[in-house]
Amino acid sequence: MDPRWKRTVTVMLVGLLLAVPVGLIPHPVAADSPDVQAARAALDAARKAQEQAESDYKALAAHLDAVKRMQLDDMEKVLVKGADQTGAVVKTLLETNRQLIGALDAVLKMQSK
Repeated sequence: MDPRWKRTVTVMLVGLLLAVPVGLIPHPVAADSPDVQAARAALDAARKAQEQAESDYKALAAHLDAVKRMQLDDMEKVLVKGADQTGAVVKTLLETNRQLIGALDAVLKMQSK
């Protein structure tokens, strides 16, 4: 191996080891900066979309429950089962999205202190 290659890799690794902790140092962001205002506006829009999606999901779940009580043939039962499984995935995604919105809200609150 060429010694310059080893020296170059060593310098790069040391540089990374020094750069990562510096990048992790928290830095204050002005609460009224355009970036923070844009983030808050986006978070508010995400909350409204989340509320609408949860409302739509509840309506869909109620309709699916009504369909389950109907007299269905085998093919319809398979389709309803597939829709039910899709609904379970959507419910999980809605909960995950709600948690992400909460985490982003907490980050914004920490940044504005």
